[in-house]
Amino acid sequence: MPVVTNQDKTISLKIIAGKQAGKEGLIHTQTDVNVFNLEFQKQGKIEIDLPENHSSLVYLLDGEVIVNGKLSLKKGFTQMAVFNTDGDCIHIEGSKDSKVLILSGIPIEEPIAQYGPYVMNTQTEIMEAMRDYQQGKMGYLY
Repeated sequence: MPVVTNQDKTISLKIIAGKQAGKEGLIHTQTDVNVFNLEFQKQGKIEIDLPENHSSLVYLLDGEVIVNGKLSLKKGFTQMAVFNTDGDCIHIEGSKDSKVLILSGIPIEEPIAQYGPYVMNTQTEIMEAMRDYQQGKMGYLY
């Protein structure tokens, strides 16, 4: 997996899908998306470049970080920041050892219907998925 680091090695950004700092992830997707796993040691700083037409989010997995100089994400408190399509980068600074997931992509503007664990485009598709599950058509986890 391609990895981007900073000079003092306090940042390790794994590129799962998408592009960052001239490197490209190994997973090729149907639509233009970025999936990054970011690890901070100590108080590292990084600026993540994203296409301006992408919606994006930063999800804190562990630790504590400051996003864009003002929003604090802390485990057990606020752990996610969501961004519109009106910028081209996100600045993240680690307050301590931390792990962060960064996702971005072009909004596909599809309708969404959700019920419990089911997410589809219409309520009819939800009902069909529930029926398929009840009839054992979705396979088994073990």
